[in-house]
Amino acid sequence: MKKVIRTMAAVAILFATTVGMAKDPKLGTNGTSKSIDFEWDAQLVNASLKIYDLNGNIVYSDFIIKADEYYKRFDLTPLAEGAYFFKIENGTKELVYSINVNKSDISILDKAESLRPAFRKKEGRVYLNYLNRELTHVEVSVTDSSGNTLFEETFKDSFLVEKAFNFNDAFDGDYTIQVKNGAKTFYEMVTVE
Repeated sequence: MKKVIRTMAAVAILFATTVGMAKDPKLGTNGTSKSIDFEWDAQLVNASLKIYDLNGNIVYSDFIIKADEYYKRFDLTPLAEGAYFFKIENGTKELVYSINVNKSDISILDKAESLRPAFRKKEGRVYLNYLNRELTHVEVSVTDSSGNTLFEETFKDSFLVEKAFNFNDAFDGDYTIQVKNGAKTFYEMVTVE
């Protein structure tokens, strides 16, 4: 019974965090200029927005601490012709748009969306919740700043991956929580002072 209640609480937390990003963003162009408009009518908290070139170089970067809604026009006239990636992510979601810059205009090619693990820190503990929609193996580990593995666990075919880490009695230092799901790897840094 406790496990059912705990699972329901974790699902409620995941649902609550994804509701904040439930409205889909709008990325558009008028087709005759080398600018794109990005609009998101949802609250963004601690979100990063970046534009990358094909080599992974960051062309533009912004960090949104808190905004009830976000709108910005990006003038991409100075960019060379080619493919670029427009990426926005917050604690639970990541969106990547593929865009192509031509001589006279811009076209939006594709949109990819993936969920990120939710980490919540409270009173020396870190709570991990991850919605594993693909039902693949998820590897969770904790390492210290020297690279020593302090914890490892593999969740097999679990739709909801949840774990609590207690850092109350840990030595001072930096720790890394790693969540690996196939080719995707997510990190959360924890500092104990």
